[in-house]
Amino acid sequence: MPISYSFLARSAKEIEHHFNEGRTASLVYVIIAQPIAEHTSPFCLSLFGIDDKFTSEDIIARWKFILKELAKFGINVLGFSSDGDPRLLKAIYFKLEFDVKLAVVQCYIYEQ
Repeated sequence: MPISYSFLARSAKEIEHHFNEGRTASLVYVIIAQPIAEHTSPFCLSLFGIDDKFTSEDIIARWKFILKELAKFGINVLGFSSDGDPRLLKAIYFKLEFDVKLAVVQCYIYEQ
């Protein structure tokens, strides 16, 4: 996840420094939540700039963070989806593979 308050600027000179020395975002990354309750609209869960240099491992780490933070409020996430970005699809594949293996292990333990 982005680091909040990482580019504080108290002057025009500091803003100029951030633009000249920092990485610039070429994309805006939007995470939308779709509640399952009837008549409830989707809402923006997170919005941040990104430079398109992230991996499927970064996505999985972001999902883990989101799951942990939402669990603090008793919110369960049923799944994640993608716009077709190969890195997101790879992360979904890994998550599905992990969930299936976990279900098999839980079933095996239950059968014992």
